[in-house]
Amino acid sequence: MLTLLCGETDDGPFLVAHAVIESIRTRHKERLEQLSILANVSTSSLEKKPVQQPAPSLKLPPFKESAPRKVQAPKVVVKQEAVKFPVLHTPVPPPKPAADKTSSTFHRLKVNVPSPCGDGKFGPSRPFPTQPAGEEEKQSAYYTSPGSKIPRLDRQKQQRPVEAEVAACKKRDAEKQHKGGQPLELPALISEEPLDKPKKKLSKAFSLLQDEDWERKIEGLRLIRALAEHHSEVLLPELRVVCLAVTDEVKNLRSVTSRAAMSTLAHLFTHLQKNMDKELGIAASALLHRSWESSLFIKQAVELALSYMVQHCSPGQVLKALLAGGFSHKNRAVRISASLHLKKLVQVMGASSVLTGRKEFTNRILPALTKLAFDPDQDVRLYAKNALKILASHTVGSKIPRLDRQKQQKPVEAEVATCKKRDAEKQHEGGQPLELPALTSEEPLDKPKKKLSKAFSLLQDEDWEKEIEGLRLIRALAEHHSEVLLPELRIVCIAVTDKVKSLRLVVSRAAMATLAHFFAHLQKNIDKELDIAASALLHRFGEPSLFIKEAVELALSYMVQHCSPGHVLKALLAGGCSHKNSAVRTSASLHLMKLVQVMGASSVLTGRKQFTNRILPALTKLAFDSAQEVRLYALNALQILASHKVGVRMIHEFVSPRDRLVLAKRF
Repeated sequence: MLTLLCGETDDGPFLVAHAVIESIRTRHKERLEQLSILANVSTSSLEKKPVQQPAPSLKLPPFKESAPRKVQAPKVVVKQEAVKFPVLHTPVPPPKPAADKTSSTFHRLKVNVPSPCGDGKFGPSRPFPTQPAGEEEKQSAYYTSPGSKIPRLDRQKQQRPVEAEVAACKKRDAEKQHKGGQPLELPALISEEPLDKPKKKLSKAFSLLQDEDWERKIEGLRLIRALAEHHSEVLLPELRVVCLAVTDEVKNLRSVTSRAAMSTLAHLFTHLQKNMDKELGIAASALLHRSWESSLFIKQAVELALSYMVQHCSPGQVLKALLAGGFSHKNRAVRISASLHLKKLVQVMGASSVLTGRKEFTNRILPALTKLAFDPDQDVRLYAKNALKILASHTVGSKIPRLDRQKQQKPVEAEVATCKKRDAEKQHEGGQPLELPALTSEEPLDKPKKKLSKAFSLLQDEDWEKEIEGLRLIRALAEHHSEVLLPELRIVCIAVTDKVKSLRLVVSRAAMATLAHFFAHLQKNIDKELDIAASALLHRFGEPSLFIKEAVELALSYMVQHCSPGHVLKALLAGGCSHKNSAVRTSASLHLMKLVQVMGASSVLTGRKQFTNRILPALTKLAFDSAQEVRLYALNALQILASHKVGVRMIHEFVSPRDRLVLAKRF
C-alpha cells in the first residue's frame, strides 16, 4: 500500500510513515491544549519534552546514493489562544488566572461537561485536570443552561403548575357562564338586500301573502325579511298585522311555504329583538305546534326560529311564551321542544341572572323545570334536569332553600317532593290523561244543514272517494256545527259504523277517524251510541292489518278519554270482554286498563258501587285469561287499584281465596 502511495521513488515509504507519526503527535498536543484552556491552566505548565521514539524498523532497499538523506520533522508552533465554542446563551467573562501557578494543586476529577444544546443535561463524564472545588462551583454557575433554572425561578416567584392553571381556567369559564351566560352557536341568517320605496313594498308583501300561489307567498315573505333587516321603522307600526300574517303561513300545509315563514320569524326575532316581545305568544305557539310533525325539514326550521327567539328577545316574555305554548301540551314532541328551549334560556341568561334576578321570573321557571323533570317522556326529563344542574352548580344554588324559607317560599327539594306527591294523588284521585296525537282539524262549512244532507247522499254512493268526502263533511260538522248534527246523531252514527265495516281499508280508516272526532268533540252527547261504535271498532281489531289496528286503538282511546266512564265500561264489556278472538279480548283489556288510569284508583274504588261491582269482577276474570297479553293488561289495572289504601280490601271482596294466591304470585 505504501509503495502505491509513494509512487516509484525509493525513499517514499519512510517519508509517509514519519509524516503519519508527526500528525498524530500534533493532534495529541492540540487536544491537551484545549483541555488545559477549559480548566484555566496555562500551556507552559503542561508542556513536556516529547519523547523521541525510534522509528519503526523498516526493511528498505539499498540506496543508490552513497549517503542517506536527512529528513527534518516540521516544527509545531503552539499559539496560546482560547478555543471558541458556539455561544448558546449570554457569554460569561473568563475567570481570573491563578496568582501562583507553581503552588496551585490540581486534582484529576470526573466533571460533567454541559452539552452544547443548552438543555441543562450533562454529557458523559471524562477525566481531565480541574481546579479546586471552590472555584469549580463559581465556574459551573456560568455554564448552567437557562432551562435548569426553571424550577428555582418557579419556587422563587411562586408560579402555578400546569394543573392549577387548567383548574383556574375552568373556574373562570364556570363563573362566566354563571354570571352572564353563554350565547348560542347559531348559523348565520341569509342577508337580504335593501328595498326601494319600502312603504310600497310592505303593501305589496301583504297582497302577495293573500295570493293562493305558493311562489308569490314566498316572495312576500322575502320582502318582509328585507323590511325587518333594513327598514324596521316601516315595519314596526304594522308589526301586529305582519306577525299574524306570517304565523298563518307557518301553519301552511305546503312545507316550503311553512319553512319560509319560520325563517321570516327568525329574522324578525333577530333584527327587531325586544320590539317582538308582545307578539311572542302567537309566534311561539305556532312554532311549537309544528314541532310534533315527523318531517325533519320542518323540525330544523322550528328549532332554529325558537333558538333565535331565546337568543334575542326578553327572557321574561320568552319564558311566558314557552310555558303557554308547550309546557302542558298533550303531545310529547311539543313538550320536548319547550323543555329544550327552557334549558337554552338558562344557558343564555346564566345561573346568577336566573336565581338572583327578578322574583317573578325565578318563581315561574323553577316550578316549571321541576315539573318537567318528572315528565313521563325521557327527553323532556333530560333537558329539564340539565337546566336544573346548571342552576344547582352555582354558588347561589345552595342558598335557594334558605332564601325560600325566609321569604316563605317552597325550596327546590320541597317542590320536587310536592310534585311527586301531587302526581301520586292525581293518579289515585283524578287519574292521568292519555297522550294522544292531535286530530286533523277541519274548516268550518257554509250552510251546514245543506252539507249534512249532502253528506248522507255521498255516503250512499258506491264511489269510495265520494264516501270519504261525505265522512269529511261529517267531521267538519262535529267540530264546528255540533248543534246541526245532534238531532240526527243516531242516524249519523249508524251510517258511520257501517262504513267502519267496509272492506276498502281507506274508507274504513276514514270512518274510524270520524268516530274519533265524535268522541273528542261531542263527548257525553254520544254516550248512548257507544255500544254500536265500540262493538264495530273492537271487531275490526281482530284483523291482521296494522293500518286498521292503529286506527281502532286511536278511536277507542279517544272514547276512553272523553266519554262517560260508566258507558265506556258497559261498551267494552259488551263488545270484547267475552269474545272468542284473543285479539279482541286484548283490545278490551288494554282499554279497561286505560280507563282505570284516566279515572284514578280512588274514583274507581270509592265512586259508584255499580261501577265498582262491574269492573272488579271483569278485571279478575281477565287476569286468568288464556291469552298472555290479556292477563298482562288486567294485572296492570289491578296493580293500580291495589296501590290505593282501599284497593286490597275491595279486591278481596270480589276474588275467591283460591284466586288470591294466584294473583299474589303474579303480582
